[in-house]
Amino acid sequence: MKLGAESHSPEPSASASPNSLRSVDRFSTSDKLLEALTGWRFNSLLLNRYRDGRDAMGWHADDEPELDPSAPIASLSLGASRDFRLRPRSSPRRAPGLPPPEGYSTARGSTADSPCAPFNLKLAHGDLLLMEPPSQLWWQHAVPRRLRVTGQRLNLTFRVVRPQPRSKASNREK
Repeated sequence: MKLGAESHSPEPSASASPNSLRSVDRFSTSDKLLEALTGWRFNSLLLNRYRDGRDAMGWHADDEPELDPSAPIASLSLGASRDFRLRPRSSPRRAPGLPPPEGYSTARGSTADSPCAPFNLKLAHGDLLLMEPPSQLWWQHAVPRRLRVTGQRLNLTFRVVRPQPRSKASNREK
């Protein structure tokens, strides 16, 4: 999915300027657009900067305990195109009794024609990738080094973080 992405960097200043206030308004509009496109209101944003093809992100799943497992993860790419690799997890995390998706296999003999062979997506400027649940339980993803890539890429990752219960110790401090 392509999202009409513009650069909305506020001008650096010690106080709010008219330009930075317009930037906040644009972000609010972008947030509403993202909600309209995905049906989700995200409450967390990660920003990853890849200076060029030498910067990379290793294999991982976004499965931290504070993330809402029923919510998707949205990833917006800005700047240089980069490969986004996916592979099945060798030990998928799943609730007891939950069967694997149809055709899912972590067998070493997987081929390019197998639905579970590792594969590549080319993410270009303005691409919005939506990773629906339970993709983080079954798949890992990575952004590999690509030495021929000379341009910069920014990735904005939108997630839903669950509210954390207050510990008894923090309640006593009040």
